[in-house]
Amino acid sequence: MAVESAENIARVTFHDGGNTYTVDDFMFSAEIEVKNQPPTLSFAETSPDGLSENDGIQDNKGTANKTLFNFDVIYTDQDNDAPLSVKLVVQKVNQGAFENYFSSEMLPFGPQTDYANGKIYTFERMFPKGDYRYGFKASDGVSDVHTSFTEFTVGYSNVAFLPGFQASRLYRPDLDGLDNEDQLWEPTWEQDVKQLFLHEGEQGNIISNDQEIYTRDIIKKHILGNIYEQFSVSMDNMVEAGTIHEWESLPYDWRLAFNDILKSGVKTGQNISYLNPTPSPYIIQELRRLAENSDTGKVTIVTHSNGGLLAKYFLASIEDINNPNHDFLEKIDVMIMVAAPQAGTPKAISGLLHGDEQNLALGILLDKETARDFAEFMPGAYNLLPSDAYFRTVFDPVFSFTDEAGNIPEFKDIAGKTINSYEGMLDFLRGHGGAWDKSDVTETDVPNVLNDVLLAQSRNIHQMIDDWEPKGNFKVIQLAGWGLKTIKGIEYDDCDAWFCSDTLEHLDREPILTHVGDETVVMPSALFMENAERYYVNIRDNNAWRG
Repeated sequence: MAVESAENIARVTFHDGGNTYTVDDFMFSAEIEVKNQPPTLSFAETSPDGLSENDGIQDNKGTANKTLFNFDVIYTDQDNDAPLSVKLVVQKVNQGAFENYFSSEMLPFGPQTDYANGKIYTFERMFPKGDYRYGFKASDGVSDVHTSFTEFTVGYSNVAFLPGFQASRLYRPDLDGLDNEDQLWEPTWEQDVKQLFLHEGEQGNIISNDQEIYTRDIIKKHILGNIYEQFSVSMDNMVEAGTIHEWESLPYDWRLAFNDILKSGVKTGQNISYLNPTPSPYIIQELRRLAENSDTGKVTIVTHSNGGLLAKYFLASIEDINNPNHDFLEKIDVMIMVAAPQAGTPKAISGLLHGDEQNLALGILLDKETARDFAEFMPGAYNLLPSDAYFRTVFDPVFSFTDEAGNIPEFKDIAGKTINSYEGMLDFLRGHGGAWDKSDVTETDVPNVLNDVLLAQSRNIHQMIDDWEPKGNFKVIQLAGWGLKTIKGIEYDDCDAWFCSDTLEHLDREPILTHVGDETVVMPSALFMENAERYYVNIRDNNAWRG
């Protein structure tokens, strides 16, 4: 029976066996029952508060006790009935099964009360590490409704580790050898290093003499002691304890320019070659994978030494909105730089000019001359030189000359002086205006004449990264060591022995040392960024305590 009514007058239509009977102006006094319409719960594609999308939550991953999860749901009632309650229900996995974790009333968003067109209710909260699911339920006092559950995860980010200079092993195939592979770095004899040499091509580009070199792993321990072994063990323990899902070291060919490293990286089996560009560079692909598989949907980047410069170069590069990896800025939660020579280190000057501090095993595995020749065409070594910004931060000279140094003709005009400027340093690295050239460099006591192309390349890189500040929503942490003797400059003198002639070949030098460093990087360079967190480690006292 259908009823059309106006006050107490109605037209009534009866249906009986296919026949229809209609009575107009039918008078009746019975009340017509009005049936309640239950409310509905739904989600907006983008909620007015800018928080959730499609499923009532801003993101389904987050950092434990840090990410503020925002939940939104739209309550709609066609009868325009206000809700008796709108609740968020959260369950947490315990021993493999979901159990009730909490239920809480949600708060209305905004003052409007047009429930027929939908009103948003919100809730926000942080969570400890765990696997969760959430749903919404509501009541208008007559009918109850609820949504299905949606899962979300709270935990900690996976970790990517970028090692320092000379801290990734380098190999080449050796089909005639017993193991079908030759480890070139760390070297087992000096010839290994010579196989790693690079040279300048006709177009001024730097080319590896051997095009079959690859890497596979970081150096955890070698003849000089523990490098990354303890760090690796601690990270493995975090994975085993379930704190993070995964960590990975990202070895790279540290000889090469940063741009070449980030545009290459072809992995074959376990081996990674950085000598040819690829549309899917290894480091970038692994960073993305670690973020995707993380509890938080992000990755923590930990760097040591030169790895910090490489990371800054990468992040500065992708800030361009047209860069295909621009979106990755939102997939980083923290970058930690340990002992990064952000503005360079004077120790690199000593190594490039004289091969100092580069010999291995008292020169048996690598002597100074070979070390200096190796570095001469190595972009990775030039990036470690003090930059223009270094001299705005550190005011100590990188070169000093005694009065007696003037007895050597090539040093006559700089005797008794110091060099504490970038342009002055470049002049000396290029041979002091032609005072000496490559033909004079017959032994390591004579300062080498460095490559103009690589000096310019290094300058361009530091102009790009020295004033870099993170544009993404992530934290940068700097760690600096101090308490160990660290080179901050070189003092030149003539030879004081009676049998020495006053020539470049008999030039004396002494490192100028400071304790405000970690033996490689002076502290102001390691803490170069002004708007990043800073931490200090007294290495001398810490090592003494550790025994």
